[in-house]
Amino acid sequence: MNNCVLDMFYESVIHLYKKLLFGVMKALLIK
Repeated sequence: MNNCVLDMFYESVIHLYKKLLFGVMKALLIK
């Protein structure tokens, strides 16, 4: 497994996770 590819994968996963978390927090604040 290429290390660079793995890093890119983790980066995209973390980005998506942060976006999801932000969306959840925003939804909770609106309620």
